[in-house]
Amino acid sequence: MSYQMIDNIPVWGSPFIEAVNQIQNCAKRADYCAWMADHHVGYAVPIGGVVAYRNKVSPSGVGYDIACGNKAVRLDIPADSVDV
Repeated sequence: MSYQMIDNIPVWGSPFIEAVNQIQNCAKRADYCAWMADHHVGYAVPIGGVVAYRNKVSPSGVGYDIACGNKAVRLDIPADSVDV
């Protein structure tokens, strides 16, 4: 499957302009972005967006459009002390 490049972001499929604005905004702060074929507007990251950060976590990247619950909490204890 072929793709197009939009502002150095590989994009598969035909994007909606509102969602293009979202992925471009994400790319300003991310180390890498890509956009898969089933994409549409999300809340912070467009659905179908792949956004990678170095030494950062973005909890708004998934879940909000389908009512998934997620939460990011910074703790002042070592990771191996947390029981999951």
